[in-house]
Amino acid sequence: MLTAGIEWLRDTLLVEEGVTVTYARGANSVSLTAIAGQTHVELSDDLGSLSETDRYIDWLIKPTSLIISSVQVEPRKGDTITRTVDGDSHVYTVTEIPGAEAWRYIRRSLSGKAQGMMRIHTLLTSDG
Repeated sequence: MLTAGIEWLRDTLLVEEGVTVTYARGANSVSLTAIAGQTHVELSDDLGSLSETDRYIDWLIKPTSLIISSVQVEPRKGDTITRTVDGDSHVYTVTEIPGAEAWRYIRRSLSGKAQGMMRIHTLLTSDG
């Protein structure tokens, strides 16, 4: 019952807040629905002084929607996500963030089977 509720919430969020993006790996791509979010990472030097803040755009997607060349895949560093707004394409590149991988499952079941959503970290690499 809990799993059904989580899936319903995920699907409702995708319908209400999702945008259409193109996920690409090399020459292969898939159009899918994603929810944009963000992660702020503050980096400091050896003395503890704040040196810079990076703003990563995170994309939440349904794992079963990431099908490339007829195969369900997991995100990979260097893949791209393109969102077109008013005719302008914004390209985001999948990247690791300090202290974390480039993506993660937001929730897994006790059996280890993927559920919920994938959270993919990206940086804007081409704007318009």
